[in-house]
Amino acid sequence: MEQERCERCGGKIGLGLECEECPPLRPAPRPLGQVAAESPEPRATPDGTVMLIHESGCTHIKDACTHPTDHLVQPPKWGWIRNPSPGLWPSLSSSNPAKPTEGNTELLGVRRCDSCMWTLSST
Repeated sequence: MEQERCERCGGKIGLGLECEECPPLRPAPRPLGQVAAESPEPRATPDGTVMLIHESGCTHIKDACTHPTDHLVQPPKWGWIRNPSPGLWPSLSSSNPAKPTEGNTELLGVRRCDSCMWTLSST
C-alpha cells in the first residue's frame, strides 16, 4: 500500500517537509542534540544545535520534529549550520535568511518549521 501524499505538494507525508501544509507525523521527538547512531550527516555539535535548511526554504532544528529524517538530510536538497547564532532562529525571514555553512551552501532558510517551533516552545 502506498504511503499517503500531501494534497498540496504531492510529497509523502512524514518523509520530509515539502510545503507548510504537509501534516506532520508526530512520534515523540528525541531530545534536542541527541543524534541517532546511524546518522552520518549532519552531526550535532557539543551544544547539540544544528539548524537544517531544506531547498523549499523551510528551516528546522535537528531533532525538534520528525520532518527531516536522518537518511534524507543530504545535499543537494539540504544544507545545515552547526551552532547557529542564538538570534538567527527567531529572526528568520526572507529579509534575514539563514545561509547553510555545510551541505548545500547555496540554499536560503526563510521560514521556521511549525513543528519545530511547537516543540521548542513546549520545552
